[in-house]
Amino acid sequence: MKDLIKGLLPLLILACVISCKYQNKKEVNNSAKKSIAQAISVLPNASIEETISYYHKLKKEQPISYNFEDENELNTLGYQYLTNGKVKEAIEIFKLLVDEFPDSYNPYDSLGEAYYKNGNYELSLINYRNSLALNPKNTNAERMIFNINYDQRDRPKFHQVFSKQEYLEDMDEMAKRIAEKHPNPFEFITREDFGELVENQKAKVKEGMTYGEFIWELSPIIASVGCEHTRLGGFNQEDEMLPVSLRFPLEADLLDSELLVTNPRINRNKVTAGSSIKTINGKAINEITKDVFKHISSNGHSKGLKKSIFSAYFTSYIAYYFGFPESYEITLEGQNQTIKLTQLKEFEYPYIQDDIGLEIFETQNYGTLRIPYFGAYGGDKLKKYQKFIRSSFEELKQAKVGNLIIDLRGNGGGCSCGAIYLLQHIAKQPFTYFDELSPLPGDPNEGEEKKPLKNSFTGNTYILIDGLNASTSGHLLSVVKENNMAILVGEEAGSSYYSNGGMVSHMGTHTAVTYMIASETYFTSATNLPRDRGVLPDHYVYKSALDILNNKDAQLNYVLNIIKEK
Repeated sequence: MKDLIKGLLPLLILACVISCKYQNKKEVNNSAKKSIAQAISVLPNASIEETISYYHKLKKEQPISYNFEDENELNTLGYQYLTNGKVKEAIEIFKLLVDEFPDSYNPYDSLGEAYYKNGNYELSLINYRNSLALNPKNTNAERMIFNINYDQRDRPKFHQVFSKQEYLEDMDEMAKRIAEKHPNPFEFITREDFGELVENQKAKVKEGMTYGEFIWELSPIIASVGCEHTRLGGFNQEDEMLPVSLRFPLEADLLDSELLVTNPRINRNKVTAGSSIKTINGKAINEITKDVFKHISSNGHSKGLKKSIFSAYFTSYIAYYFGFPESYEITLEGQNQTIKLTQLKEFEYPYIQDDIGLEIFETQNYGTLRIPYFGAYGGDKLKKYQKFIRSSFEELKQAKVGNLIIDLRGNGGGCSCGAIYLLQHIAKQPFTYFDELSPLPGDPNEGEEKKPLKNSFTGNTYILIDGLNASTSGHLLSVVKENNMAILVGEEAGSSYYSNGGMVSHMGTHTAVTYMIASETYFTSATNLPRDRGVLPDHYVYKSALDILNNKDAQLNYVLNIIKEK
């Protein structure tokens, strides 16, 4: 047998060499093939049926001439239709894509998006589930499945009453799921304290309790885990059910040590923007916030995210806290009289500017880069994000400005690949993003050492941060902090190097209350930072009453003063 193997060895080596040469030739030939997407998209006045028929014709007659192997060909074409408002045509292209690449997760994700935009939620749900089955780390599919399931729920059940037993069983069900499915449920609370908290909340459940009252008592259980990705959704879903007349009738931001009115709304004749609220219905603000914070999910014991979420949903959190009273009275700092507020008759959340953008001020020697998200895994969104980042830093290099201000405020995360790509444009030395012991949410290459890119920024970099910098955003800031890549200005971030992810949505058996539980734990190389706090700024800067009154950006102005002094 040994002699036989010895005799065959030269033939095996020759076969391997031929195979490798053939594979290399095949790869070269694939890259030289013509674009099939371009070929079928230039038919004059062709219907979508004719376009797809032409695709099959070319594949049958000229299978070697065109690139049928790259799924991005059809995927890009489908999104071109989708972007141009031709949703039905996009659906047909994505259906073809799924047929051609049935074992790839992204075609199902794209088809799910097209069906969703066409209002066919049932087929959208089926395709997102297929995508998630092929790639359990497809967080976009998870999010969309959650959204679709929620859209199908009976939202107007705020006043609905379930039995006490049903409430208790759903509460126990959620607690059990957290303990069994969360990767580190007892990192920030002991198992014993968690069990005691569950029993305390169960004791507050009464017969005749409404659904709105129940979710308020449910929320401290899921928030106690100290995981920003394990939550009821920041009361987003329940907030939509809250009747307008029960909302707290003005908006405010919880800053360093004050609660400042940002929008008096219907009470403009009674309260001015910038006023500091001292009490609400007889209770001091510090007492209110201490209790409400127990109901808000955040990373570890960080207050940065809690403060930001509290401010963002202030009109509803106050209503839940006080048990939905019919009226509110407040007192302001420096005043003794009580002000009875007028209740709202209509309400819409203020529009939040989340556009990505670049501005260059050559005469003042600086540029501002606004990044509200880090793209999304796969598809055109990530490509568009990377293209924007690449072109922005090319413009900055041509302008030769010496200072760059990156505004990450409100950036709740995104894909780690997008964050790493940004860091490679501001880093001056090689860096490692993920710790070697951390699982990788995206490309395995994300665990390798990263080097600055050729068009990276060489001047002074400042990053504006706030409590909404959670998840991947906190990860990025931790690497920045650890490697001294930039000066951080603003407030404590919502998270740090340690963060859970891979959210999976769940629904209560009886009440259909929905919540998300993380399934993975990711952490960056910045393990020297505290894991239970958000990344801390190098310069703390808070808004003042005058900033609110005059609509001034205190944090941006702080950095501009630093640049001016230099």
